Amino acid sequence: MSEPLLDYKQAAKQLGLKESTLKDWVYHKKFPYVKVGRRTCFKPEDITNFINANRVEAVEAQEKTS
Repeated sequence: MSEPLLDYKQAAKQLGLKESTLKDWVYHKKFPYVKVGRRTCFKPEDITNFINANRVEAVEAQEKTS
């Protein structure tokens, strides 16, 4: 059985965003969502995939030589 769908508040909290930012992303189709009747919901795996896809790896600092 898959995880339950999340609402705007739950998804925004997991992403560390304001709900208004997430709503803007949905409006501009920048973030995947699911329509259930009139409700907009989010799959937990889409949130995880989005976070992983936007991850920036750290780079080791190099010593400066003068």
